[in-house]
Amino acid sequence: MYLNIYFYIFFSFLIFFIGLFGLILSKRNSFLILISLEIMFMSIHLNFSYATLFLDDIFGIVAILFILAISGCEVSIGLAFFILLYRTKNILLSDKIILIKG
Repeated sequence: MYLNIYFYIFFSFLIFFIGLFGLILSKRNSFLILISLEIMFMSIHLNFSYATLFLDDIFGIVAILFILAISGCEVSIGLAFFILLYRTKNILLSDKIILIKG
């Protein structure tokens, strides 16, 4: 069954708005904020990959691989930061992170 490009774009926008909805609802929990941002980034990657597949462009696929590598590094740094904060200060709430100095 052949699906046109509009179905895929609608699917990626749906995932983006699910991430945005999660970002709005989780104002205090830093871990959920990071997960919601990653869902939004993945929907952007999906949209970009659908466009490159539709246009049959190999350079877009290479760019997607670089973007995924960078977002993987970003997630690992964010998770390491949250693990460090939880072990030292026992904090995961975003309004308490602002109070940490030095």
